Amino acid sequence: MTEVSTLIRESVQLGVMQAIKTYEPTKDKVRAKEIKSWLELNGVEYGIFKKLEALGFIKGERLGDGKNSPIVYSKANIKEALQTHSVCKMIAYGKIDVV
Repeated sequence: MTEVSTLIRESVQLGVMQAIKTYEPTKDKVRAKEIKSWLELNGVEYGIFKKLEALGFIKGERLGDGKNSPIVYSKANIKEALQTHSVCKMIAYGKIDVV
């Protein structure tokens, strides 16, 4: 599969995930302790996730007010950040041109 077709497939998937986030917000959340397995299921390296999180592109939120409240991430926001990362890599390596 070419990189452009992969990009298109992921864009469609992102649209579906955004709809789920809107209509069924609880299905959009993944807990921090489950993030590694969810990323692995989606073929994403944990290091890339951590890098995007450190840069502020991915942000977790606490479910409650307590310091021990679980942190959750939006699956759609993670996918969006990963997609942006992929497009930026394609531009940087000259695989797609920006007009």
